[in-house]
Amino acid sequence: EDEETKHTGAFSECPLSDFIARKVSAINREERPLDVLNVIAKITFGGDLRIRSDEEKRGYKGPLFEASSGDLVISKIRVAQGSLCVVPDDLDHLAVSAEYPVYAVDHAKVRAEFVRLVVRTTAFQQRVSRLRSGNTTKARIRPAQFEALHIPVPTLDEQDALIATYTEALARAAKLEQEAETIERA
Repeated sequence: EDEETKHTGAFSECPLSDFIARKVSAINREERPLDVLNVIAKITFGGDLRIRSDEEKRGYKGPLFEASSGDLVISKIRVAQGSLCVVPDDLDHLAVSAEYPVYAVDHAKVRAEFVRLVVRTTAFQQRVSRLRSGNTTKARIRPAQFEALHIPVPTLDEQDALIATYTEALARAAKLEQEAETIERA
């Protein structure tokens, strides 16, 4: 049994388009020059957002689009390998190229943190990988394909409980890791 079918039916499923909306907000570079923007370099396969250094921003010529905290950002080219993330609350003035579609998350229907957890799962990445076309290293996924993907959507209370359980498990794992390091050093 694969990861996708293991939990099928536990919660009702909805297309992402039911609670995310594409945002295309061009940044006027005369009003907001590169030096005040956090310009995306990439999103790693693990979902970590990397920002260009001041040196890497110098000479950037392409159009840029705004992403705000809590927005979902995907890489058209690498989303099937896990290159997608929710913009952290502590990151202001994020600018992305057209290769990174941005989505506002409807917080009345779903928690951004829940979306972040779901898109990181093996089951979700299996669904995304079936959408790829083109060669395997640079296969783009169109935003409309991504938006049509279904994910399980529990109630907001259930989402909160799942997020809390996950966060507690991470804290326990970090504590055990710290204890193991202390034992190894002794």
